[in-house]
Amino acid sequence: KKNLEQGNEYYEQGDGFYTLALQYYLKANVFNSNNGLLNYKIGVCYLKSFEKEKAIRYFQKAEKLVSNVSPYLHLRMGEAYHVLQI
Repeated sequence: KKNLEQGNEYYEQGDGFYTLALQYYLKANVFNSNNGLLNYKIGVCYLKSFEKEKAIRYFQKAEKLVSNVSPYLHLRMGEAYHVLQI
């Protein structure tokens, strides 16, 4: 739970902090990989990183777990696909 909370603190700070948030979210994901919101946030962090290709699988998993996990889910997925030209 501490990793999730720490990740959220960095995530809420936005650009420039997503890489820090990602470190904590990945640790939290080891223990709670079926958390839709966590998967969505990991996807966002990857989308904002140099490893954008990893974002899609987390967005897809988030959608599978909780279809309405975020009103921005499909927008973010579209951004990921566009950046990767898939």
